[in-house]
Amino acid sequence: SIFKLPNETALRNWTSTVNGEPGFFIDVFEALKTLKLDNRDCNLVLDAMSIKKQVIWDKKAHKFIGYCDFGGQLNIEGSETAATEALVFMLVGLTGKWKIPVGYVFQNKLNAMCQAQLVKAVLTLAHNSGLRVWGVTFDGAVTNFSTFKILGCELSNNVENCKPWIKHPVDNSQVFIIPDACHMLKLARNTLGNTLVLESPSGLIKWNYFENLHQLQTEMGLKFANKLTGVHIGWKKNKMKVKIAAQLLSSSTANALQFLLDNNFQQFKNSEATIQYCRVIDQIFDFLNSRNPFSKGYKTPIFRSNIGILQDKIIPLINYLSTLKYKNQLLYMTNKKTFIIGFTAAVKSMFEVSKIIFTENLNFKYILTYSFSQDHIEILFGRFRQRFGANNNPNVMQFKTAMKQILLKNAIKCSNNSNCNTFDEDITLSIFSFTWPSK
Repeated sequence: SIFKLPNETALRNWTSTVNGEPGFFIDVFEALKTLKLDNRDCNLVLDAMSIKKQVIWDKKAHKFIGYCDFGGQLNIEGSETAATEALVFMLVGLTGKWKIPVGYVFQNKLNAMCQAQLVKAVLTLAHNSGLRVWGVTFDGAVTNFSTFKILGCELSNNVENCKPWIKHPVDNSQVFIIPDACHMLKLARNTLGNTLVLESPSGLIKWNYFENLHQLQTEMGLKFANKLTGVHIGWKKNKMKVKIAAQLLSSSTANALQFLLDNNFQQFKNSEATIQYCRVIDQIFDFLNSRNPFSKGYKTPIFRSNIGILQDKIIPLINYLSTLKYKNQLLYMTNKKTFIIGFTAAVKSMFEVSKIIFTENLNFKYILTYSFSQDHIEILFGRFRQRFGANNNPNVMQFKTAMKQILLKNAIKCSNNSNCNTFDEDITLSIFSFTWPSK
């Protein structure tokens, strides 16, 4: 027998029913209500993606589009300002089984007060869908920190004094904030790369040790078991790539510097403080980026049995960051404090979230901190850009088309040259993945 496929027009009409307009996707939240109870713990990720500043005519809607559009979520409609960014909200399941965008707005430098209203709106919708949002992940933009300060978050460089949570707008439960570890890692690299010298209790942290290591490896034609290249030294041309920062401030780089120091290479004399800085940043990043349940060391997941052990290891590393100075002034008291405040909040949040989850839900065996990473939304952005042939700045129409395609059927592949790598399997689900689950 021959199975006849629907006509092209019928398929086009069917797919056009998916709502990809700015605002929050009610269809997605309705679909999320079908999740099993043990899959409803999740994390909210938000980030802005640059789009082309262009006002174009929408034939279907019979109007010009390309202006700021908040989907009726804010009382500032009618703005004639052309949009330059799309602020996207995404929910990621903590069990690693699902993630899906739940809304977006077109904006032009949205202020913290308006962004706070959007955060409360998405938390309310998620709660009404039966989801438990444990945290909110964001990057190091000033607007983001201001947003959560407005919502009641109190950040500090001190773990004890830091209160990295806000009250849920519906049930007043704690929603923890997790500044993205990848962005904090890049800021730690940027701070040293721009200042060239930082001060620590064990000595001076100097950028030129990395330059000396690269020069020595180039002259000898071999590497001391590290990935340092000229790209890492000239990082400003690739400052958005996470792996460039991770490979520079890594244990392998620290081991190479330690080997050369132990073997009395004069250009690496007094490099102990730089080696320590590399190891501390690397270990904090590993803890906040665990993605394998069988990993060991600092990359191990958080279990009920190892929370105390991990706290004894990680908290001293955070305390070390508070001792760093620049020109005899404590670094956390300067405008270069973001990565210190961010790492402190992220570490405190992860331990607090884990304790509450393990207390309330006996079915949770472990927690992978990668579930709270911003990589998930960065990979989504990579797919949006790839949708139109590696187009880094799609216009509003192209963005809507890509979003609808993701919501309908996630068939866009991410480029290997994007800002972050794709580590997990493709679990960005479409609406129909929830509507018609496999048996």
